[in-house]
Amino acid sequence: MTIQSVFRDDCEVVRFPNDAVYDRERFFERMDSSSYAPKASDSSRDDFRKAVDELFDRFGIDGKIVFPSYNVAFIGKCDVIKWQKRPVGVPAIKQVRQSFYTPNY
Repeated sequence: MTIQSVFRDDCEVVRFPNDAVYDRERFFERMDSSSYAPKASDSSRDDFRKAVDELFDRFGIDGKIVFPSYNVAFIGKCDVIKWQKRPVGVPAIKQVRQSFYTPNY
């Protein structure tokens, strides 16, 4: 089952850019906020920060680094009967909406 299959008619799929652009300071903040980033008390913290700094030096351009991304919107009228008969394991509409409106879809 695809998201398009729950629409009454063809749905319109709209994609638009949503790139994240960071300077060095913001890039460090973004990396530090990731769940996989070592905590300040972790012994691997210095190695992690050094690797992040090297990534910025390697991929940064003019003092900025870009994470290319886009958002996707599906626009149309939902067929409630089809949706209610969706196979087991297909998430509820609220969860699908969230997953289709996040970057990096």
